[in-house]
Amino acid sequence: MQLKLLPFALTLICVSNLVLASEDRSSKDISLALAVEGFNLRNDQQREQAGQLPLTEEEVVAAVRSWQPGEKPKVSNDLRNRVRAIAETRVMPPGALLGRVAVHYQSGYRFEVYRIMLNVVGSETELPANVVVRNHFISSRKIRPEEQRELDESLAAIKSTADDSKQ
Repeated sequence: MQLKLLPFALTLICVSNLVLASEDRSSKDISLALAVEGFNLRNDQQREQAGQLPLTEEEVVAAVRSWQPGEKPKVSNDLRNRVRAIAETRVMPPGALLGRVAVHYQSGYRFEVYRIMLNVVGSETELPANVVVRNHFISSRKIRPEEQRELDESLAAIKSTADDSKQ
């Protein structure tokens, strides 16, 4: 169970650094152009600091078209179709958002990144689909012992919550 939970847990830890495209997920369809414009407005300062160009609608479309969901967690056909439809209709479905990740932890290292993600929710029983739209590494360093303790505590809390929800 712990090995299956680990990628999910690390994703959740990174979500704490996710800058959402809106205050909450939209309950309505929204044009991709409007979502991209909103993302750029909210992330202008961070984008300039990272030396990045503004996000474009075409960049999101290309990322969606090239997206290959991983084996785990399994993505349902319905969710896969919802993601793919964004490229064809240029409309974000309810619950979809563009976000930015600033920090990523992996293999004992802390990475500063400028990562743009498209997150599309599925059913209540499945994890959302995450499409990496842009991934720019800025820096990396070994995780400090106090950071490792915090990560371990977060993973333990996530595992405990997951175990509690099964009961």
